Amino acid sequence: MVLAILMPSSAFALPKMTVEWTFNVSSYVSTGFSWTAPILADLDGDGKLETILATEKGGRMFVVGPAGKLVWVYPPMDSDIVPGLISKVHSADDIDGDGKLEVLFACGVAPSGIVYAITWDGKLKWKWTDPTANLRYGGPCARDLDGDGKKEVICGGADAKVYVFTSTGELKWVKFLPPGRSIDSFQNAFDIDRDGKLEVLAFSRSLGEGPGTEGGLNGVFYCLSDGGQEKWSWSSPLWVDWLHNMPTIGDINGDGEYEAVFGLWRLDSGDNGGIAIISFYGTEIARKHVKGNVAHNAMLGDIDADGKLDILIGIRGGLYYCLGPKLEEKWAFNITKIIGQVSRPVNMGGALGDVTGDGKIDVVFQSWQNNTVFVLDNKGNLAAEPYNLKTDATGAVCLGDVDKDGKVEIVAFAGPVLYCLTLDTPYNAKTMIWPMYGKDPANTGAVPIPEALIGSLALLVLPLLRKR
Repeated sequence: MVLAILMPSSAFALPKMTVEWTFNVSSYVSTGFSWTAPILADLDGDGKLETILATEKGGRMFVVGPAGKLVWVYPPMDSDIVPGLISKVHSADDIDGDGKLEVLFACGVAPSGIVYAITWDGKLKWKWTDPTANLRYGGPCARDLDGDGKKEVICGGADAKVYVFTSTGELKWVKFLPPGRSIDSFQNAFDIDRDGKLEVLAFSRSLGEGPGTEGGLNGVFYCLSDGGQEKWSWSSPLWVDWLHNMPTIGDINGDGEYEAVFGLWRLDSGDNGGIAIISFYGTEIARKHVKGNVAHNAMLGDIDADGKLDILIGIRGGLYYCLGPKLEEKWAFNITKIIGQVSRPVNMGGALGDVTGDGKIDVVFQSWQNNTVFVLDNKGNLAAEPYNLKTDATGAVCLGDVDKDGKVEIVAFAGPVLYCLTLDTPYNAKTMIWPMYGKDPANTGAVPIPEALIGSLALLVLPLLRKR
């Protein structure tokens, strides 16, 4: 393991982030800013980016314009809709093929579970309600499961069920996932086995708090068909508690096949977590035990330009890792050296892209407690002076040229304030390989294998590689 350098010599001062604008939600909601991952999307088609922000316990969805002004809020402040607990992840996607984005989110616990599709300009497109549904965690994404050109809306619930809806809001199928405590994480949907059909990937949380406890059943990671049938499942032989982020998909080991990688809250221990890589047919390829749980979303990208995907992930033990295909450590950055010893040093997710202007990919994330925005270079060294947002946050950062001025911005939430920060450097679209939680507004959470590579492997060694 390479221990990342924390500070440069005094001869090389780190660049400093400055604030372009802030937006304070406390005029609209006064509580409950935890578990929210802002996303950036061009909702109105003007080339500029809106920030879509949920306030979990505050129960309202905000859209903030590129200059930091409120565009719309849902439920509207003058409506009689009672806000509910909003899912911690939301999406923006064109679900019906009309060329306009919808904002998708879920809210509420029984007896008021609701899935919403909101139009780009803040009006209700449809909602689905079930008094028995518990949809507080996770959130919805959209994928074309049946190949008809329109996207189904997929949502995991704290009732341990996966719900799938048509693009117009009718329930298509629902699947209960044992052991059944909850689906705390965000699901993914991707053709992981390359059979031409999408699979739904979701994790059902354990019962009990460890082996030997009452109901002490392992958590289970499921791969479901596009119709909801189980194709395979994975669970640790000893103990696995739950997934608190989302499964990320890519050809991690370069064999021409897809793997899933994710962090686990607890793995084989009552106190510590881990990171696992699972094959396209459900076998465990690699695991890494770490100190403290892992609630951070794993990102994939070739950040050092060596032709191989790196895994970027933070852990509650206070380290931010760059890992190789076998989960070997390429470098580790010690967050607590900057913010001190805190119980929760990382939050939901980070971003990958050039924010320092050197043409190379930076790693950007914020801490949870002593909320600080960090920028690391591709070797794990500080590349900008850390920026403290003062208020604790459990969200994720976003990168983009928000106002189309040719410069990159960093958007981060520290409840109740949304910050737009900048290092005043040029926006480089080619380096924005993972600019927000879930990779993009649709939460695709995957790095596709280039078609040319698939073709080459099919001719050479793929028949052998695909043997199980």
